[in-house]
Amino acid sequence: MAQNLEPSGSDKHLDEIYLKIWEVGHNHTNTRWTNTTFFLTVSFAIFGFSFHPDNSQASYKILIAQRAAAVLIYWFAFALFRRFNYYTTFIRKYLLELEREWRTPVQLHAKAELFMQDSHWRSSTKLLFAFGVVYTVGAGVTLFLS
Repeated sequence: MAQNLEPSGSDKHLDEIYLKIWEVGHNHTNTRWTNTTFFLTVSFAIFGFSFHPDNSQASYKILIAQRAAAVLIYWFAFALFRRFNYYTTFIRKYLLELEREWRTPVQLHAKAELFMQDSHWRSSTKLLFAFGVVYTVGAGVTLFLS
């Protein structure tokens, strides 16, 4: 006997709901990275512009302010990234729940989770945090070397 692999009308409806939720999560992730990239760019630009040839005492105070602003903007970008990431995590967990409960043939999140299982140490959040620590220390060191 041939098995009918075509989803029923209600299954198609559930798959459409699943894919709409996945799309919302994907759009949210794009927004998260767009915002984060914008603020990181501003931070790096301010830091780059702080390397000017004027070495007067007044300019040293401006230099401190510029590099402090650059580092603060970086950490603001990181905090914003984390805030957006909470919602993304919620969407991912909800999709996994839908995959388990609905037994939908669409298994985007479960397969992605299996694929990424061994690379959790390389999460974007951890990498941005580690780079932020290096960036902050580097900004401080460059002040003492200036």
